Amino acid sequence: MNPWWDSIQAARKRGKFTMRDHTLAWHSATCAVGEATGQAHNKFVKVGLANVLLSGGFTRAVQSNDMDGAENILVKIEDEVLRMKREGLL
Repeated sequence: MNPWWDSIQAARKRGKFTMRDHTLAWHSATCAVGEATGQAHNKFVKVGLANVLLSGGFTRAVQSNDMDGAENILVKIEDEVLRMKREGLL
């Protein structure tokens, strides 16, 4: 598992994400949503379009080496996962 917070900080130091980060961000099991949900990516994105956009937005931020964007989206993903867990959706 790739801890995304650590990857974002490492990317800031390097000035870009690694090819491994790009690959991990692309796959549902290892993307930010997969990490935050414990691999329940499909349940997360089925809740609605906003979650699909968060998931895709994180991947795009990593692909474009946008560390600020990735960090901001990761916060939103984690907040949404917590909400969904409280409501019994995950």
